[in-house]
Amino acid sequence: MNKFKLFFTASMMLFVINLLFANDMVTVWDGAETALLLQSIQNPHTLPSFILSLLPVESGAWLFWLRLPGAILIILACLTFYQLGKKLFGQDYSQYALMVLAASFMVVNTGKIATTDSWAFATQWLSWLLLLLFLKQPILKWQLLFYLVLGLAVWIQPLESILFMSVYSAALYFFHPKKNLLIRLNPMAALLGATLLFHFTNLLDWQSQTAFWSIGSSGYLKFIGLSILAWFPFLGFIISGIREMINKWKRKEELTIILASGLFSALIGHSIAFHGILALVVGRQLISYFNEKFPYRPFVKTGAVLHLVFAFTMAVILTVYGFFEFRGVGFRAALAVTTVYWMPAFMAVIGMYGMTKRYVVVGTVWGGLLATLLFYVQVNPLIESRRGVVESVFENLVEDHGPSRAQSLHLDVPASPAPKEQVYGQHFLGTIPPLVNQEISSEIKLSRQDTSSLFLASDSTGLAGWNDGLKPILYRVDGR
Repeated sequence: MNKFKLFFTASMMLFVINLLFANDMVTVWDGAETALLLQSIQNPHTLPSFILSLLPVESGAWLFWLRLPGAILIILACLTFYQLGKKLFGQDYSQYALMVLAASFMVVNTGKIATTDSWAFATQWLSWLLLLLFLKQPILKWQLLFYLVLGLAVWIQPLESILFMSVYSAALYFFHPKKNLLIRLNPMAALLGATLLFHFTNLLDWQSQTAFWSIGSSGYLKFIGLSILAWFPFLGFIISGIREMINKWKRKEELTIILASGLFSALIGHSIAFHGILALVVGRQLISYFNEKFPYRPFVKTGAVLHLVFAFTMAVILTVYGFFEFRGVGFRAALAVTTVYWMPAFMAVIGMYGMTKRYVVVGTVWGGLLATLLFYVQVNPLIESRRGVVESVFENLVEDHGPSRAQSLHLDVPASPAPKEQVYGQHFLGTIPPLVNQEISSEIKLSRQDTSSLFLASDSTGLAGWNDGLKPILYRVDGR
């Protein structure tokens, strides 16, 4: 095994560790994750919710099991991309694309929560890949696999899948040289057939409320902004990739048509497959950087230096914030994460100017991988010391009142229509606590007034942005 193959294997193993590590220690998120978990309990009519309904929820690691399918699906999607991508892009492009995808922050964190985002990413990304495989090798196997995966994509996330694939098919029809094969595959008819099939069987969720990254759940600017942050370690390569695609589009290079059309279609369709396609663009630039005739090296260097300055500034801000929020332990945790992120980025910049390939590859890839791992080792426990109060209350509730009497628990929740407290109620009490719509004062503190009621609320200030577990909530036993 040569050094690069060993590095690639180690990087992907660390990616798998990042996907699976501490998934049972992170409190359920309000919004899409809560919606999917409640759907799996009440009405599992989609494939992800049906799979979750079959998993054990009684064990101590119940959250790990509920989040496992999404992580496994992303791992399988990457393995499939590697095997099939070699036929289209070659082994080197496929390996570099997977490494930079693993080092970016969006996909790995998407795979650590129980939402349909992982399912949408896998099905949309692979349907895009299978369409290209059919254009290269128009045989029945690729055609049938394309129809199958595209149908699953429409079932899981209909609106985004339809927009993404229809815009992409139209772009290829006008710009790709093999438009006759595209007509033979007829993805538009496949989209229409899948939509009608699932729509008339009432299996489609057009709003995609069980996904964080959907038109119905997140704003377009939020999706774009967080996607940019997820790929910020590769800023220079993204800038050079865009510049290269602009130049090669004029010459009608096939790979540029494929990648540029895919990125544009994913952005229009609000598709998380955008990250899988962008990984190919970045991987291509990472390989080409050390080609003597590569003309976009100044763009890469400029972007890398800007990223280094921005990362250092953010490191200072985060360490100061960690100290004021969590005192010494917060300072040390923030310092550890930012250091393990910034130092490899600095090493990569040195490699760019010294034309040392191993510095650039190791610095860009392992900076993101190690920062993600250390975040869940060092920083996440501090965040969960605030967010984890929800699970502690339910444990105390069952201990104090017993599971049979605690089943009459009511939740006074002023904001969310489906809070994560209902998921914890199902796990600890065997029933989903009903909601009582009533405003609650933010001044309520954790206290027990008598044996028939338990009040919980936390100071709503502090840890801004992570305090969805701190909103004031009143837990009432026996309706009192």
